[in-house]
Amino acid sequence: MLKQTLMLLLATFATALSNDGSTYAQEQQELNSNVVKFAAFAGSPGNGYAMEFQRNCFCMPDTRSPFFVVVNSTEEVASAVFLDGGETPGQVVTDPEELDDLYLITVQHAFDEIQQAIDEGVYFLNVTYDAVGGYPTDVDIDWDDRIADEETYYTISNVVPL
Repeated sequence: MLKQTLMLLLATFATALSNDGSTYAQEQQELNSNVVKFAAFAGSPGNGYAMEFQRNCFCMPDTRSPFFVVVNSTEEVASAVFLDGGETPGQVVTDPEELDDLYLITVQHAFDEIQQAIDEGVYFLNVTYDAVGGYPTDVDIDWDDRIADEETYYTISNVVPL
């Protein structure tokens, strides 16, 4: 019995050692190629871009609104406009603190969050990328199957380099 237990432990340990993090190898490959594709699509980093963004979460209604977002040349959200379907359609937000309160992100932040999910070996990861621009269009992450309401889901669309 002890010999069988030791063999099982040894097999488990060997399997753990042979797992080189390739659980998300395909996702890592997709991320890497799309980061390069987005850099070519967005052009010079000094230009910035505009996009539509919407988060789906158990959070305040304002943060779930669809937004038109302008990202400046330093990859910071410069302004946002609430789109139809949101709490206050047409409202423009430029104050940095108010923008922070809306939990808006940039494409680079999305790439960073996807990388973090891959590195941490999350419970569930599903990302769809734009075929032309390389930016993530749908990001769905369940960080831990034992915790409720900690999932991350958002969409990015209509990215236009400025």
